[in-house]
Amino acid sequence: MTHKACEVAAREGDSEQYYADNRDFHEAIYRASRNSFLADLAFALRKRLSAYRRIQLRARNSLLQSLQEHAGILKAIRAGDEQLAASRLHDHVLVQGERFSDMVLGLAGDRRSAPAGSRSGTAKQGALPQAEDRRR
Repeated sequence: MTHKACEVAAREGDSEQYYADNRDFHEAIYRASRNSFLADLAFALRKRLSAYRRIQLRARNSLLQSLQEHAGILKAIRAGDEQLAASRLHDHVLVQGERFSDMVLGLAGDRRSAPAGSRSGTAKQGALPQAEDRRR
């Protein structure tokens, strides 16, 4: 089972192996949904975000938190509680989106705080807009 493999990778702190096992875990859920349209969309989105997702898993405590979320999802699925499983899956996806947003904003902040002439400061003008700029 892919969740057991995720447990081993998380325990060892192996983010690369966890990434692969996590992908398998999610793909098993997509297939089990029996909704090929949504599964195909999820596969496509996962592929597009793969580089960012890999980086996210390197953040402190992210492997263990992801693993705990997976355990809750599996518990609800095994209990046959569709509403609870859907709620936990929804929360898991939202948390990942929030972490992704935080990561991107953090990278943009790093670029802005880099000294003039540094490599990370060169893309400053084309970097992501500040929160105030996005409201316009």
